[in-house]
Amino acid sequence: MRYRTSPLKKLILIVGNPVVVLYTAPSAPDTDFHVRIVDEEPCGKALEISSGAIRLRHQNGLYKEELIEPNQPIKLEIKMGPTACLFKPGHIIRLEITSSDFPSYDRNHNTGGNDLFEDKMVIAKQTVFHQAGMESHLKLPVL
Repeated sequence: MRYRTSPLKKLILIVGNPVVVLYTAPSAPDTDFHVRIVDEEPCGKALEISSGAIRLRHQNGLYKEELIEPNQPIKLEIKMGPTACLFKPGHIIRLEITSSDFPSYDRNHNTGGNDLFEDKMVIAKQTVFHQAGMESHLKLPVL
């Protein structure tokens, strides 16, 4: 998924850790979400500014595995890496959300089993909500 602002009319300076608040209902008991903020120039050139990822079984800590109930809405807060960026007028702020980033990150088989030894994989269908009470959004640390 990609979300894009309109071309900016003024400078926007961000400094800190952006956060993506995602209301979702994955079809699998475990899956991943990877998010990126991109500075898109008027000429089409795009530069990644910050990124973050979450494996749902570890959403409450790396040493605590908890599978989710498939197709049930959940709220995720995905903290991105620290950044500082000055978005210029005419540029577009783009948010990209995906469910995999292989080979940068290990594959998630989406089954809830052991991804190192399991040979079965399933496709996780991701639903992202935007309605009242479940507004997925990006928090930018604007100065």
